[in-house]
Amino acid sequence: MLDLIALVFKTIGQTATMPEPVKTLMLRLEVPFSIIALKHKLFLFDAEHPPRGLLNQLYQAGQLLNLDDYSDRLVCEQLERVVTTLNEKQSFELKSIKKLLKGFSVYTRKRNSNAQVLADRSLELAQNNEQIELASDSVENAIADSLQGVDVPENISTFIDQVWREVLALAYSNIKEKPESWNKAIKTMNDLVQSVMPPENEAQRKQLLAMLPGLLASLKSSLIKISYSKPDQSRFFKALAVCHVILMNKNVIKTSQQSAVGVSEDDNAVSPPSRYRTQAIATQFEQWYVFEQGSQPKWGRLIWKSMKTEKMLFVGKNGSKVAEISIQELAELYSQNKIRKVQFANKEIVKRVFNQVFGN
Repeated sequence: MLDLIALVFKTIGQTATMPEPVKTLMLRLEVPFSIIALKHKLFLFDAEHPPRGLLNQLYQAGQLLNLDDYSDRLVCEQLERVVTTLNEKQSFELKSIKKLLKGFSVYTRKRNSNAQVLADRSLELAQNNEQIELASDSVENAIADSLQGVDVPENISTFIDQVWREVLALAYSNIKEKPESWNKAIKTMNDLVQSVMPPENEAQRKQLLAMLPGLLASLKSSLIKISYSKPDQSRFFKALAVCHVILMNKNVIKTSQQSAVGVSEDDNAVSPPSRYRTQAIATQFEQWYVFEQGSQPKWGRLIWKSMKTEKMLFVGKNGSKVAEISIQELAELYSQNKIRKVQFANKEIVKRVFNQVFGN
């Protein structure tokens, strides 16, 4: 029996998913459980026996803890209370052990419930952030497309960048329910840009005149939706009217301009080899991974992948976010050996030892 106890704690000491400080704490239980084994000789062979239940729960609770997280440090405190009680009070009667098991079981059930709630909130926040990112990118692209290759008056470009951006963002936030609002906001912006460009001929001048009433109505209704102040509206429409009057009364020849093509920092970025990107894409849902980026390893479980932004969300055992990272960034971690999959056997420690000794 004592040989089995020794093997149990040897296995605990070799558990890769348990932080070293927690292992040290757990190994302090070897003497108390050896004494319990002498008092209750068959407790390891009885799945319902309180000492076996307590040992298994302590082992499960001690795994995958991120010790820089306050919530996970609280688990260590609970473990230490049990370890201290067994070592100092040395009360090994079943009544005392049942009391310890009941208290720790209540704590772990509550923690697991809270962890699920926190994981759900982490997921919701990541998805909300994705929508904000998608909205920002879509708005930015729409503005860039509208202004590409044209030279509009500064006050119009400033209006589009600072004010119409809000109109576009509001429309994008309801794109699923009202896709026509997004399309209308883009069309209005494009019409505004077109309305301040010199017409090339009389036909274009007449077309512009016919477009103005609808354009102005659309601008006004959209600015009301974002609560744009009336004094600011008045100044904008006066400046726009002046611009239109000038264009209607002068035969200004429209000149084409080439837009400069810049090289972004991302274009110069060095990407990791494709095999690491493939490895990052293959990262599995609900699988545990260890991040080796700081002084202590951090364990995280993948709970979300975005097909739109290629973001991934990893949460810890307590449900809090460990990493929200893109496939590109994850590939870089793989290339630097700073992330790896861990084998987390969600199995009782006693069963693991029995499998080693007696086979499956």
